[in-house]
Amino acid sequence: TTEETYWALGYVAAAYADWNTTRDIIGRPDYRELNPLIGPHPSQARLNQHFMIAVPMVLFAADYFEKDRTTILQMFTAVEILATGNNLNIGLRFKF
Repeated sequence: TTEETYWALGYVAAAYADWNTTRDIIGRPDYRELNPLIGPHPSQARLNQHFMIAVPMVLFAADYFEKDRTTILQMFTAVEILATGNNLNIGLRFKF
């Protein structure tokens, strides 16, 4: 549906924001990543790998579980928004 498409786009945008702000951790030993799947001091390659796997997996799960599609997308969007908010709150910034 149109609503589900907007939620999917919102999720991808929120994941991008999380990836972008998390990149600011690289090379900064004073910061630690809290996501155990990435590790406390991820490399750029590890960070990229994580998001290149995680984003399609979430979209696949949302597609596969039709009945719960909106809930899945909303839940993962919220997780990414909270992660990005935390990153910004602790002093990490967007890197362009």
